[in-house]
Amino acid sequence: MPSVSHLYSGRRLLPPCDGPKLGPFKLNNQPITFEKLLSDNYPTKPSSFGGTSSSLGAGCSYVFQANIGDSKYAIKIFKFYHLDKSGDVEKALKKDLTNESTIIYNSDPFYAECRAYGKIRQYQEHQGRELRSRKWKRRRNARTTPLAVPCYGYLFLQFDDYSDLFRDDFGVSAWDRTEEDDIAQIPLRGLVKQLMNDEEPLRNPRQMLRDLDTLLEIDVWQRDVFVRNYLEGLLIDFDIAWTKPHWMFLLLSQEQLNEERQEHYVDYDNMFLEVYGRDHIAKVRATVNVGYRAKLRGWSWPGRLLSLA
Repeated sequence: MPSVSHLYSGRRLLPPCDGPKLGPFKLNNQPITFEKLLSDNYPTKPSSFGGTSSSLGAGCSYVFQANIGDSKYAIKIFKFYHLDKSGDVEKALKKDLTNESTIIYNSDPFYAECRAYGKIRQYQEHQGRELRSRKWKRRRNARTTPLAVPCYGYLFLQFDDYSDLFRDDFGVSAWDRTEEDDIAQIPLRGLVKQLMNDEEPLRNPRQMLRDLDTLLEIDVWQRDVFVRNYLEGLLIDFDIAWTKPHWMFLLLSQEQLNEERQEHYVDYDNMFLEVYGRDHIAKVRATVNVGYRAKLRGWSWPGRLLSLA
């Protein structure tokens, strides 16, 4: 693992492991003014393959509305992360599939979001090249809308400078900081995102489903498809995401991975069912109605339901 001073210099792409990475937000010496707390700790669905909710991202961050210069942003500040060596982590280490540093860089909610947004940025840059291409067929199919709520980079905040402010102004004091974190002078870690309207989380369900398809196609498994993680029809949260390469893809069987992948679509349907009822889910459905489709002549199982391919 890199030295603490080098890792938290705020000048490098993170995380320092194989796979996609995210760069720093360019502050340009502009002051940050935190205005209000947008979201507090919330529960996250439990994993199907071991581990506790706290180790999977539940209550792992706070989101603030803030001004940086003349612009407003949403800044997600993460709690400190400490590896739980039980469950799937213990299995992977015993099988010598990976090492502790890689698990941390894949699973720490801050790094998980950095990797997911790094992959999304790669995809968007590829789409931009397609738009600039002279080949009209490829340009016609290129995407022009964001795949998730835009993230502009990460930033570090000195803990001693900001912990009192967050406690006094917003009542936030639970950071899961240990004595080792304090000795190492590890800063608070945050992501700077576009500030979105929170009045309409679900919008354009067909496009939301296409976005979910695209994320899985580019190997970003968000794994937490719930209303609370959407704003204006775009996903805002990737803190328990698996972005390839990821150690869990080495540990789980193909059948388990198929199940985990399919769960995105089951959760998508359940989300709209809970909000809008059965009339809506009949119009836009991620998973098939197997009982009805199986009666149709020539029908076969769809890839979305069963296969990774």
